[in-house]
Amino acid sequence: MNIVEAWGSGIPKMIREAKEYGLPEPELIDMGSDFRVNLYRGSSRIDRNGVIDPRKYDTNDTNDTNDTNEKVILEMIRKNPTITQKEISDELNISISTIKRTMHILQNTGKIRREGSSRNGIWNIIK
Repeated sequence: MNIVEAWGSGIPKMIREAKEYGLPEPELIDMGSDFRVNLYRGSSRIDRNGVIDPRKYDTNDTNDTNDTNEKVILEMIRKNPTITQKEISDELNISISTIKRTMHILQNTGKIRREGSSRNGIWNIIK
C-alpha cells in the first residue's frame, strides 16, 4: 500500500517536533502486550477545551493582511461611499466573509459607520 515513508522514522520525528515546539518529549511506554505514546501539549496557549485562542495568539501575517485589507477597503469607501460589501469582495477577489469580518472590525474600532438602511445606506469614514 506504500503507506510507510520509512521504517522507524515516526518516533524520531515526534521527538524532534516536540523539541521544536518547546514541548516535553513524548513518553514511550511498553505495557507488555500494548505500547502507549503520551504526547504533551503546551498549556499556556491552550484554553480549557484544548484549542488555541486566536484572539490571544494571532500571527503577524494575519495582522498584516488585515491591515492591508482595512486600508484598501477604506480607500474604496472614500471613492464610493455607497459601495456594497459584495462589490468590494468582487473587486478585491477576497471572500465575502473576509470583507464582512474586516468591515465589522472597522466599525467596532470606530473607523467607519453605516448610515441609512443596509440596502440603501452609505458608509462614512470617521477616522
